[in-house]
Amino acid sequence: MKNIVVISYLAFIYSAIVTLIAFIFFKDYAIWTLLGAATAMFNHSLLVKFSKNKMTKEISYLLIAFKLMIYLIVLGFMFFDMRDNNQMLMKSYIFFLVGALNVKIGIIIFHLPIKAFVKMRTSIDVIEEEGEVEDESIS
Repeated sequence: MKNIVVISYLAFIYSAIVTLIAFIFFKDYAIWTLLGAATAMFNHSLLVKFSKNKMTKEISYLLIAFKLMIYLIVLGFMFFDMRDNNQMLMKSYIFFLVGALNVKIGIIIFHLPIKAFVKMRTSIDVIEEEGEVEDESIS
């Protein structure tokens, strides 16, 4: 669970940096970067919330459908808002995608061989192994 929190923090930091860069250099598209990041973080938080309980096939299918529905609603709104200007629409799609990739970038950064993250991953593995041994000795 600690890994998921660190990944969420990294994704939030990435999305804040990307949105700030988009706001400084491309003010018209910064809102789409922020909306993509917010959508991805909302979907990630739903996944974390539902994965704490027992995950069934029906719940996982429902989460995937809900995730795709949210993305289609946002992309549909973007299309109908800018359908007259194709150049601006294409750039908005690109900035939305850059914002929506924040959780994946957070996962990639977390798995880089950075000393702090390696130490955290190994300590969590040791705790999980000790927890399995304790559970077996209780029953």
